[in-house]
Amino acid sequence: MGPMESGMTQRVTWVSRLVWLLLPLAVGGGYWWGRGFGSGATETTQPGPETTKAEGITTRVTNGTLQIVLPSHLARSKSLARAQVNDSDWNDDRTIPAKLELDPGRHYAVPAPADVIVEELLVPLGERVLQGNPLVEMSTSQITTLRGGWQRQQLLTQKAKRALDWHQEIKRRIDHLITQIHSGGEKVPDQWEEVDTSQTGEFGAKIVSAYAKLWSATQLSRISQRASSSGVVAERSIVERQTELESAKAALQGAIEQSRFEVHQAILEAESDLAAAEGALQSIQSDMRRYLGLREWDDTVANDIPHPEHPDRFVYLSPCDGIVLERYFASGERASAGELIVLVADTSLLWLVGDLRLQDWDLLSVQTGDPIEAEIVGLESLGRIPAKIEMMGGVVQSNSGSIRLTASLENSKGLLRPGMNAKLIVSRPKQGLRIPESAVFSNDGRDYFLRV
Repeated sequence: MGPMESGMTQRVTWVSRLVWLLLPLAVGGGYWWGRGFGSGATETTQPGPETTKAEGITTRVTNGTLQIVLPSHLARSKSLARAQVNDSDWNDDRTIPAKLELDPGRHYAVPAPADVIVEELLVPLGERVLQGNPLVEMSTSQITTLRGGWQRQQLLTQKAKRALDWHQEIKRRIDHLITQIHSGGEKVPDQWEEVDTSQTGEFGAKIVSAYAKLWSATQLSRISQRASSSGVVAERSIVERQTELESAKAALQGAIEQSRFEVHQAILEAESDLAAAEGALQSIQSDMRRYLGLREWDDTVANDIPHPEHPDRFVYLSPCDGIVLERYFASGERASAGELIVLVADTSLLWLVGDLRLQDWDLLSVQTGDPIEAEIVGLESLGRIPAKIEMMGGVVQSNSGSIRLTASLENSKGLLRPGMNAKLIVSRPKQGLRIPESAVFSNDGRDYFLRV
């Protein structure tokens, strides 16, 4: 064998050895691992040791390069790209079916306050109404009776208030009268005119009568004492006058104490009468508020109840700012007490109510106030709408085994409507391998990638 032949033999032997060396590595290191990702999914985990090479894959060495050959039907399914795969973090979106509902604190279903006739809805359906504006006109004979009772109770309350004011003024004047009487200590003023006895009532009359007797006894005692020095008046008369003076002082003190007590009791009784009158008036006002839709009592509105031509009619005012969503009676129909007449709602803030299913119970860690996102079925063009968790149900629903989750979202533009179906989306952080979509191809409805 010549040198050329020997060289060729050596090169063939080296290539053969290289092929036999690389072929087991290719068969052992390149293999298929199939996993269903869903459409376009790119996450996976490390394959187990039992993973084997998919059928139809061959390897070959061309010009010293190891090649992995796919069957033609797989090669045409998608162009593959080489990519570096590393551990990565991402958010796992969990979807909870939900439905849009009215905020319980922002809608009012107006009930009939009594057996009434619905005369007219003053705001058309779908129109906005402001709180306190006329909403619906109704009629009932009870409103006439109620208003008459309210007016009568107003007068009784005013009467009780005047009685209390009068007794409090008497007390003030009696206190002033007593102060005048005692202004000289134990002495009685010499001039009767100095004592103000006006507007003291029967309570002051007792004091004035006792004071008059004391004043008279004081004058007689002084006269007797002056006459005793000349011997005109006997000693016995002087003693009697002094006794009458002391008795008058005691009577005056008793009259003062009794008048103070009696006027205090009269004030308490007047306060009790006034409280009873005001309580009865408030009770009537509460009934009238139900008829008129008032949150707080307004005398002006109550005085405007009578209709010029129909005194049995009254106007129910809107209890809130909102939109008239529903009416349940036509004009002229009779409604029984408690039946719903009209529904007014503020839809600028809506609630999303969904059920947290058993397989999603790991999301119970979310808290009230946490941000969340929502998608509206049929309005996907709006994208994800920010929302906020309002409450997490504390009881598992016995029929479905789910937990109620409630969130709120803004609806200032009014595009959303109660009753629409929606999806609550909760994002949870996750870790794992992320594979570019370009490195994945499909076969028989499953997604695969080739790991070298």
